[in-house]
Amino acid sequence: MLKILNINKYISDNKLLEIHDTISFRDGKPTPTGLYSEIIFGSTKSDGFNKYAYINLGTVIIHPLIYKNLKRIKSIFLNVCLDEKHKQHKKAVIRDGYLEESENGDFGITWLSENWSKINLEHYKNGKNDKFIDKVIKSNIFIDKFLVIPTNYRQYSYERGQLNEDDITGRYKQILIYNNNSANLNAFKNSYIDAVIDISGGKTLTIQKIVNEIYDTFISMEDGKKGIYRSKVIDKRIDNITRLVANAQPNIPMDCCAIPWQNLLVMFDSFVVNILNRTSDDILDKLGVKDFGFDDFGPHFDFIFRHLDSYVEMYPHRHKLWIDILLRVFNDFPDLRVLMKRDPAWNRDSYHGLKVIIIQDVSYHCTLNSLLYKPLGGDSFSSDYIGKLVRKDNIKIFENKDIVIRGNNNVKVEITNSKDMVEKLYKGEF
Repeated sequence: MLKILNINKYISDNKLLEIHDTISFRDGKPTPTGLYSEIIFGSTKSDGFNKYAYINLGTVIIHPLIYKNLKRIKSIFLNVCLDEKHKQHKKAVIRDGYLEESENGDFGITWLSENWSKINLEHYKNGKNDKFIDKVIKSNIFIDKFLVIPTNYRQYSYERGQLNEDDITGRYKQILIYNNNSANLNAFKNSYIDAVIDISGGKTLTIQKIVNEIYDTFISMEDGKKGIYRSKVIDKRIDNITRLVANAQPNIPMDCCAIPWQNLLVMFDSFVVNILNRTSDDILDKLGVKDFGFDDFGPHFDFIFRHLDSYVEMYPHRHKLWIDILLRVFNDFPDLRVLMKRDPAWNRDSYHGLKVIIIQDVSYHCTLNSLLYKPLGGDSFSSDYIGKLVRKDNIKIFENKDIVIRGNNNVKVEITNSKDMVEKLYKGEF
């Protein structure tokens, strides 16, 4: 059962600051009260993942989760929130604790919030919605402020001098634009505000719609395999493991695996930090990590991994520097290996351990020798069975469980399965 956040208390407890400015940047710098303000959201990488702010809605609306579930109480609760242009629009009065339809009644979210305490919600329990009413509806369902998520979850980029912001930031701006100009809406006909905001439902219902859209965006981010919650369970950064689509190429050495540089930062983060501690301040400054503490690197590498295209576009010189750091890692720690299981991970002791080849461009695949690994699709591949392998004329593997290999010395070597074969390959026994 979800618990509705008390937004006003959260703002007070965490001393959050308010967003006022509809313009994000002026002269290339974040505006002091804008949606990327370093005063409001801080300037460190940790702040970028953890610091919230808020927008004053200028009206009272219903928490979006509750708004979308009002029908669970009774349909009349949603009907009275709508305006005349909606077919489901109803007027209502409150009589003996019941919300009842009436042509002589009133309507609107503001009216409902002002009269909410007069409604006896016990009348509407039906066995199916009891917990919903007790645990959710009776909490603070009306809000006049809305939280703004940290800046690192709202990426922006510049393309040909044009600022491109994400959808969530755009909707935050809609609220700000509407509030800044709501007193003079009639003057904005056929203007920018009409192009981005449907103002036909009045201020409260319009703000409700925008907040609902932001909520829907959050839900869409959470749904499915790439969703926030599921990704935390099968995260691409858990104990130095990364998930990649496997490709096979004959030109990759049998004892090697080609991995994209951004994945290697995540997989070998501790070793990268070790090298960074021995790197000049000039290079650290160019990489944007000069003032980092140890705990800042993990989120930063994860940030690069998840926003690779934008990162390379915004900082075209940095990924070459990261590759130089990685080259130093594998030079200083020559025993490091990639362990090929379902996911590539590092392990120096397993016979599956493969040497690293760094893929230096923007790539989302790992590449293996096609004679040893057959991609199965997605992020899975297997070395458990090799159907047929011919290397010149002196090695033959037959398509059955008893694999026979003739080495260069023509001595017959019996191998019972492909695991034995891989082991003998690494030991150089044929």
